[in-house]
Amino acid sequence: MADPGQSARNKSALRPTIFGLILLGILTTTFLLGLAVADPSAAALVWAGLFAVALFGALWPLITVRSVGIEILGAPTDLVVGQVGSIRLQLSGRAAGLTLRCSGSPLLVADVVSPGEVSIPLEVSARGAYNSIRVDLGSDAPFGVALALRTRTLKLPRRLLVGPETIRQQAQVQDLLGPESINLPRGVAAQGESVRSVRPYVAGDAQHLVHWPSTARTGELVVRELEPPVATGLALILDLSAGSGSAGSDSADAQSAVEDAASRAAGIAEDALAQGARVLLCTCEAGKAVGSEVLGVLQLRRRLALATPGIPAAAPPGWAATKVLPRPTRTADGQTP
Repeated sequence: MADPGQSARNKSALRPTIFGLILLGILTTTFLLGLAVADPSAAALVWAGLFAVALFGALWPLITVRSVGIEILGAPTDLVVGQVGSIRLQLSGRAAGLTLRCSGSPLLVADVVSPGEVSIPLEVSARGAYNSIRVDLGSDAPFGVALALRTRTLKLPRRLLVGPETIRQQAQVQDLLGPESINLPRGVAAQGESVRSVRPYVAGDAQHLVHWPSTARTGELVVRELEPPVATGLALILDLSAGSGSAGSDSADAQSAVEDAASRAAGIAEDALAQGARVLLCTCEAGKAVGSEVLGVLQLRRRLALATPGIPAAAPPGWAATKVLPRPTRTADGQTP
């Protein structure tokens, strides 16, 4: 599992295996029986041998995981929540029988040999921008008495952007007509320029608007008046601030509401793009209002991965605006604020 924005950090843990617990029980029993047997020296020798096995079996895995180096050779730059990717690692130091997985993931690669290259599955459970991941390196060699785990935070070669899961929605794509759509912002599609009427020429009218048949018939310059162009553009405003600071609301519920809003926004935008409409995504990224057109699903997911709670950019004139907010969450007493 990825871990966003963390500095390099390593930690180790040691826990007994089932075999280790059985061995511990045998050691305890042998020690207690050794006090009552006829030859205490023989019992002590057996107890000492078992203790040495247990001690070596516990210390060696810890030494192994601390001595193996890990370096990232390749990692994805774009994923969706729940999507399984792959990360390629280079191991250094001599060891065998290792296990590797991304922290928090149930997907594990066993019987890894170092030195060498290995690919492990990467599954991210939360939307966001990630600069590092955490990897768990495990070993229970040589006796399987104890399992040592070494968690290492590794810096990614390039930032990983994880977009939200898509919740299918229907986009309300509208054709805007009116004076506000004459001066269209960059990227808005214009369809058709049918003639509405003709009128006398006024200084400043463009030459290509002159209607020559009427000019020849009346003897005066006459220009065409055109219908305003049709703007097919959807401004999608994602405001995540509404779900991040509800007084008394459970933080987990509030975060779930935020992620649900991002997923619904993905569904609306993808449906609009599928219908051939332009999509202008208005969000807040790291405290800054951002509004720009997304030209495809990949760019949409990247923008949504970067979206944070805050005041989003406003929709410009000439765009049909759709606002997406987190749904209300329940407070600690079970009420909806």
